[in-house]
Amino acid sequence: MVRGIPTWAHEGIRRLSVAHFLAAIAVWIVALPFLDQLANGEILESALFTLVLLQAVRAVGGHRRTLIIASILVTPAMFSTWLHRFYPDLLPGEFRLTTAIVFTAFVAMHMLRFILRAPKVNEEVLCAAIATFLLLGVLWAFGYMLAGILSPKAFAFTVGESRRMSGVEAVFFSFGTLTSNYGDVIPLSNAARMLAMTESTVGMFYVVVLIARLVSMYSSPEASEISATTDSQA
Repeated sequence: MVRGIPTWAHEGIRRLSVAHFLAAIAVWIVALPFLDQLANGEILESALFTLVLLQAVRAVGGHRRTLIIASILVTPAMFSTWLHRFYPDLLPGEFRLTTAIVFTAFVAMHMLRFILRAPKVNEEVLCAAIATFLLLGVLWAFGYMLAGILSPKAFAFTVGESRRMSGVEAVFFSFGTLTSNYGDVIPLSNAARMLAMTESTVGMFYVVVLIARLVSMYSSPEASEISATTDSQA
């Protein structure tokens, strides 16, 4: 029981929070390429991204200390997002992307730790695993955008000249790299190549570690006892 809330109710709230975060980040990623074509697409994109940030805080805020840290880290990320939208020259782009990277990395590490420490596989763990995979793609997308700001010729495109990578292009390249499919973007600078190399490696090891974790849980003595009990009752 957590401060008067029954354990089953607390677990239900946490499960919904993780599911809502997964839904929010999935909707944001899918809608991102189409928002550029709308008149108020930039405002809608910022609103969806703000929703993702808030749902991320709810998803990791199971404990008071974690909630406080997440709230502190999300504040500059959310503030700089809207400030950049209305006053793009007031804050440097490096600050906005750095705050987003710090918060996203915190959420990804917290959710990964939750997945690895979960005593059993349920809907919450599965939602957290999918959401963390998507979050890794978003994290590296911010990194590619930051590399593009620091070095305008960090990337080459098969169509057009080298230019600063946009948000949609960064997400496209990031998920292509995460799944070992580079596509139409070529990293040129050392920083961009390092980011692409690490993301491809992390994506591979994430799947391997996740599968190993699931196999170890189902092959544990407790799982064997449950399976034997079920067979005896059949």
